[in-house]
Amino acid sequence: MGTCARLSSLLCLLPLLISLPACESTRSPFRETKGRAVNWQGKERWARRDFEKLVLGKTQEEIRKILGDPDRVPDDGSDRVRIVWRYSERTYTPPARYGDLCVDIWFDYSQDPPYSLQPASVVEHSDGTLRRK
Repeated sequence: MGTCARLSSLLCLLPLLISLPACESTRSPFRETKGRAVNWQGKERWARRDFEKLVLGKTQEEIRKILGDPDRVPDDGSDRVRIVWRYSERTYTPPARYGDLCVDIWFDYSQDPPYSLQPASVVEHSDGTLRRK
């Protein structure tokens, strides 16, 4: 085979080789590891209902032990009505297992002095679905 024929063969493969890294980077961030669903960071994911059962009625300390630190918390703490913790990519919708972008956990303050922070009362999914305790 001549040099020109080899070169044209390589040029035909070039688009395929260029597209390979793009395919790798667009793989689903959702995978199974030892029977657990995990996101691209290796953090565990739960079905929505399981997640709701896991956190509703729990204190901040209990939730932090289970899920770790939230991905977002209020900046200044000036909202004396509630604190909202956000976790990214931690829930999915069965049976299709589409991953939610985020889930918020609401902690409300009591209405009476000393206005203490109550256990988690609401879970809000990224599509706006609310689940109350």
